[in-house]
Amino acid sequence: MEAGISFKILVPSVDEVFNQKESVHVNAKRLSLLKADATLSMIRKMNLEMMPILSADTIVAVDGVMLGKPADKAEAKTMLSLLSNNMHAVVTGVTVIDQQGGSHSISVETNLYFKNLSESEIEEYINTDEPYDKAGGISSQGGAKAFITEIDGSYSNVLGLPIEESLDLLKKIKAI
Repeated sequence: MEAGISFKILVPSVDEVFNQKESVHVNAKRLSLLKADATLSMIRKMNLEMMPILSADTIVAVDGVMLGKPADKAEAKTMLSLLSNNMHAVVTGVTVIDQQGGSHSISVETNLYFKNLSESEIEEYINTDEPYDKAGGISSQGGAKAFITEIDGSYSNVLGLPIEESLDLLKKIKAI
């Protein structure tokens, strides 16, 4: 990691379901907390040494609609059509669980602007593997990078983890 912190990766199994009655920020924080809690359970079950846990979940929202990971090409095409020539919010919830089990959560929003996408650009992109494990079907460090015209906010948030804010959370619990 760029910050010079050693870490272990554990991947918990969590249903990433949105509550449409909650804001995108509340959903992102709730999902990051679910992942952190599931990771804590994994640590306890595997009898691993307790260490601070950092988890995150990113949601893309456009015109008030939260976009998860597209299930198929049709859904990816619909999502990219919504994002085309539009501003959308990339919201990441970040949760840190300290060594005593206390949790601390934040959300970070970055606004991303996409150019007007042609049908052929959308088709070409959805025929790659990129859209299907990313919020909103977009990989901003992959092929979708060519669609971005402007970023307003944290660039690292767009990539999946707001580094500065995450480091601040880790400092808050004295993990670094």
